[in-house]
Amino acid sequence: FYLTYQVTGLQNDTSKSDAKQGSPLRREDKFMLSNNRFHEAILNIPPLPSVGQNLQKLRNGSKNALEHLKKKGSRGIVLTVENYSNRLLADHITWTRCGYEDKEYPVFDQLAPGSIDISILHNYKELRSSCGSVSWEIMEHASKPLRMADGKGLRLFLTWSNLDTIGRNKCKDGKHNEFMIGFKKVDLDGTGHYSESYKKEIWKAMHNEEMFKNNVFKNNRSLIYVNSSQPSSNIIIESPDTQLEVRAEMGSGCLTNLTIQLLGKRKSELQESDLGLAKARFSDEVWEQMIRQAWVDIVTAINRDRALYGVSLEPLLVDPILGESIKVNTSLLGYEINFEMWNVSIAGLGDVKLEKLLLEREESLKNLDTVAVLDIGNLSITGIYEYKAVYTGWVWGMSDLDSNGPQNFTIDMTGAEFMVELEMDVVEGCNKTDNLVITNMALPLNYLTVNFDFENIGSVLGSTVSIIGEIALEFSKGIIVDLVKDGVKAEVTSLICEDSARNITELDRIPVSTDVNIEERWHEILENETSGWGVHTLRRDILAEQFVTKIFNEAVRKHLSDPKDPVRKQLDPFQMLPVNEDFRKPGLVKGHVVVCEFWLFDLSKLELLDMKLARNEDLTYSALSIKLGLNTTRLSGKYRLNNVKVMSVIPAPKSEGTVDISLTGVEVDLRVVLRAKPAKSKAAKQAMIQMETFEVEFAHENMRLNITGLAKGLNKITNKVGNALGNKILKAQKETLNTEIKNIL
Repeated sequence: FYLTYQVTGLQNDTSKSDAKQGSPLRREDKFMLSNNRFHEAILNIPPLPSVGQNLQKLRNGSKNALEHLKKKGSRGIVLTVENYSNRLLADHITWTRCGYEDKEYPVFDQLAPGSIDISILHNYKELRSSCGSVSWEIMEHASKPLRMADGKGLRLFLTWSNLDTIGRNKCKDGKHNEFMIGFKKVDLDGTGHYSESYKKEIWKAMHNEEMFKNNVFKNNRSLIYVNSSQPSSNIIIESPDTQLEVRAEMGSGCLTNLTIQLLGKRKSELQESDLGLAKARFSDEVWEQMIRQAWVDIVTAINRDRALYGVSLEPLLVDPILGESIKVNTSLLGYEINFEMWNVSIAGLGDVKLEKLLLEREESLKNLDTVAVLDIGNLSITGIYEYKAVYTGWVWGMSDLDSNGPQNFTIDMTGAEFMVELEMDVVEGCNKTDNLVITNMALPLNYLTVNFDFENIGSVLGSTVSIIGEIALEFSKGIIVDLVKDGVKAEVTSLICEDSARNITELDRIPVSTDVNIEERWHEILENETSGWGVHTLRRDILAEQFVTKIFNEAVRKHLSDPKDPVRKQLDPFQMLPVNEDFRKPGLVKGHVVVCEFWLFDLSKLELLDMKLARNEDLTYSALSIKLGLNTTRLSGKYRLNNVKVMSVIPAPKSEGTVDISLTGVEVDLRVVLRAKPAKSKAAKQAMIQMETFEVEFAHENMRLNITGLAKGLNKITNKVGNALGNKILKAQKETLNTEIKNIL
């Protein structure tokens, strides 16, 4: 009905003109054609799935926006904005020249892609009318404004007036109101913000008769709401970069609707993921480059040493790895076949190349899907096999078969590629909710050609040897996957969940939140990244937070709690690095202190108190905050104090003895910020990650010091000297640990 009405109206208008066929279209005709194209584009987009806070509140209260407007004001508009683009509207600036924003439904600050929201503006039945201007920043995402080719930002603006502001220009039913809409290029500051120094700027520049004459088309009925016969004013305008187009309509009368539809084109086109029709998948530069670097290190070690983690790869002896022979039981050609392979070795693994690495995340950052493709080239698999085949078919005269004992076999491959697939996600299953597990692990093997040579296989099974060989290869890969899973389960039990009834947990992205009063430095680090757009524009990496927490609570804690475990023995007690520094207590004493054989006790009681990982929109930024705690700990060792001078001038004997420092309520805060430069190709060999921030803070509640061996000349000031010396040793060890941790990372 709508398109028929539009085309018929256009034809009628054209037929009334005396223009000859082929003459240029009138402004009105061009507008109607643009309107038809715009409307067809809208019709091809499914209903917008998301609603803003104002519209949600209205629906929750079962209210009608226009009825609310009529109740509150005598002049005003219900402003509806529909975002059919992948751009975000944010950072609104509103100036009410006359009237007010409604207290319940003010102008919204943000509108996400694929969303719709409303605002209500009116005079509260106090002032003469409702008029003013609103504008929003066009954003690529929550912390990145869209920039034009010349570096300027872009704002969507609106001006409106329900008349009744001056003279006899009164609003009434059926009378057109005044409004203007469009795009305005603006200067942005260093953080990407626009500051409107003059609040009337948009109104003065855009709300005038010349703009109305050139852009506004008046119609005797609505062009957006087909069931409305109310006269309307309409505008369609394209953005300077042609990536966006806006259609707006303001109804007639003193209380009316003003509807804005923002349509994305080309790079700004609405995506299926914005509509909830598909899950958006993103490349994660930080995770991908770190994993790529790990693979590069592995490949380098293989090619250099022809071995990996002490296991020789040229050739690779399979039996010790699998722990059993390869057995295949299958039915072929009417035979029940029992097939066994052993003494299997693989030649050709000594020259490997990382061909490709792919890694994808979902918007909520609760998952990780990665595939590594290793180019192996030519492979040769050799060993011994034996089979027995019992005929169970219906053809008379067929006999059982066998290989006549153990026989040699060879499998030759060319163009072999080995793939390592790993998927992790948050699920509900294994008696847990929101549980991070490995959802898929596979080891596909691809090749250009393969030749199976099984000695004495016989003519009957010779025709099916490729099938048997493929089954054997798949079986052996299955054993390897099971071995890996068993190894993971032994360390982090909850990462493996074989519950067939498990379900993937659907999660929305979780914005970062901070308490500036409690975590001032962490808040400052994140604020610097968002350039003032707010830490809520960052999102938490749910997978990373759960993964690290599981590793610590299940694997690390298990090792630390066992006195016989090698990890426990290495860390508790933990030998600290020597201290060799000048020592000075102003106005009291100075000298040179050497500390050695210094040990830290009770690391086995270490607790993970908190772990947070904040990511930016394009996943090139990763900010980590870890808080570790120890209820009590003790540091103990030997010291020597040389070149001692009391009051900085009176020589004193050297001191030599032991120092014992007991601490309670120890907390260690580690903050690390990484930034990845996007790789130019997926085959890049080196990670391009910079550590922008590295901070370690040590804090404790109470300290008790016991120091022996201070020289007689220091007896009268033992407490002051001892405390100063203890604090000096503690500070030096903190700085040393800080440096060592950073070097490791």
